[in-house]
Amino acid sequence: MAAPPSHCFNRRGFLVSTAATPLAGLVGQAEAQTPPAAPAAAPAGPEHAPPAAEQGARIFLNNPESDMLTALVDRLIPPGEGGPGGVESGVVTFIDHQLSGTFGAASNWYMRGPFAEGKPSQGWQYALTPAAMYRHSLEALDRVVRAESGKGVAELDEVQRDALLTRMEKQPFDLNGLPSSVFFELLLNNTIEGYFADPLYGGNRGAATWKQIGYPGANPVRGDLVTDKTPYDGDPVSIG
Repeated sequence: MAAPPSHCFNRRGFLVSTAATPLAGLVGQAEAQTPPAAPAAAPAGPEHAPPAAEQGARIFLNNPESDMLTALVDRLIPPGEGGPGGVESGVVTFIDHQLSGTFGAASNWYMRGPFAEGKPSQGWQYALTPAAMYRHSLEALDRVVRAESGKGVAELDEVQRDALLTRMEKQPFDLNGLPSSVFFELLLNNTIEGYFADPLYGGNRGAATWKQIGYPGANPVRGDLVTDKTPYDGDPVSIG
């Protein structure tokens, strides 16, 4: 079998390398789930009612979007190797909730033009809010995949999804005016955030990721544990 694409990292190695960075920042990045809703949420109705699935009730994503996002997250952090996969840990729920809040609506960002290609240090340089970028990109990505393979993103097998993600990152193609690499970077970052964020925000269910890397969580009386290099073997504490 050929070596896996670069993005399909070995989870154990990924967790170990990520654990070497401060997680407190990641925990604090998640938005509360009650700010103003993001624009263009899926309309209500039986055809949009989320099924009783492991990801739970959805707020922003409609059924096709949720299916596509689930298929992609499943390959960014696959299940196995003694730890939960991205889907199992609730990453799709995390992203869905974030897109429905201030992050998705870019409520706290400067979003007026002019819009031009900027430097990484300059932050977000796009006219689309994160919520609008997800909606725009998932629809365009599915259209491209269907035109090339006759199947939607959610219908691709694991090998095909790996190849698609690699192409999105390494050989960018057009997503109706947006480079696929831009959406890939946003999706990957949000997937990692959801995997390591406080369980309060929908991902990292049961603090399983924290337990796997020996992270103590938000223990209010043991702040020393955050900087201690010794893996914590107790139960992590959620801020919730």
